[in-house]
Formats: sequence, structure tokens, C-alpha cells
Amino acid sequence: EINQEVKSYGGLNVLCLNAGIMAIDDNRTQDGFEVQMQTNQLSHFLLASSVYPSVKDAAEKNGEARIVSQSSSAREMVKGLEAKYFERCDEGTLGGNGASMFSQLVLGKGGPWVRYGQTKLANSTFTMALHHKLAESNSNIKSVGCDPGYCVTPLQNTKHFGVFKK
Repeated sequence: EINQEVKSYGGLNVLCLNAGIMAIDDNRTQDGFEVQMQTNQLSHFLLASSVYPSVKDAAEKNGEARIVSQSSSAREMVKGLEAKYFERCDEGTLGGNGASMFSQLVLGKGGPWVRYGQTKLANSTFTMALHHKLAESNSNIKSVGCDPGYCVTPLQNTKHFGVFKK
């Protein structure tokens, strides 16, 4: 277990929640969740919950520790979090794959970009909620968010937005 492994190092000083995929097809994980949401947020929550004892150990030993969540300005593409994106559901039921970016974001038709925006808003919401919860308990663990801006990486190389066409 990771908590036992890092205990000999005095805990986990920084946890960076950075896993992410973007604008992929309307598929589900083996658990039945939308792939982007499980990768970009649900797994972050699970990891943070699992290693929290190690983060707490580091904060107690060193005076502070941090949980850093990566988000994206894509969080602004959606109007608010919708419960259906966090629930188990069948493939193709969260907007499908065919709508253009314009029809997804302006006309509200759903699709890969709306699903991605939901995950990025979930990242920011989680970060702020955790910050408030930690502050209320006078914890010396900081929950901070990061938005790297637009970075040209293979992340954008999806069939729904091909930056790196070969």
C-alpha cells in the first residue's frame, strides 16, 4: 500500500492530480462511468482519498502539504455540473460523438467537448470544496488548483480536434 511505502519518507508532501484525456468518444469504463469523467476526476478523488493519510502525515511533520489539482479553462465551456455525468450509464447516452464543437457548446447538444468541460469543472469544484473543508478544520494541508493555459501537446490529438495531423 502506498501509505506504508511513503511513511518511511515522512509522508507525501505534494499530491498532483494531473491525469487527463480530452474529447474522446462516448464510451464507458468497466465500472460503467463515462471514460473522461472517471479518468479526469473520479480517479483523482479516489487517489486523493486513498493517500490522504500520507498527505496528513507530511503536513504534521513538515508544517504543510499540498494537494494540487490540474484543471483547464474548458471548465468555462459548461454552465454547471450535471449529475448525469457522474453516474453509471450506457454508452452513447451523454451526447454521443457526432455534434460539432459549435453545436455542443453553443446549442447545448452535448458531446465530447461538453463531457470534457464537465470533467474540468469537476476538478475545480473538487479543489475549492476540499480547500473549504480543510480550512474549516484548521488543517495545514492546502488544496490548490492549477490551470496551465493552452499547451500544445498530444492531448489535443483526438478525432474530435486534431492538432497533430500526420
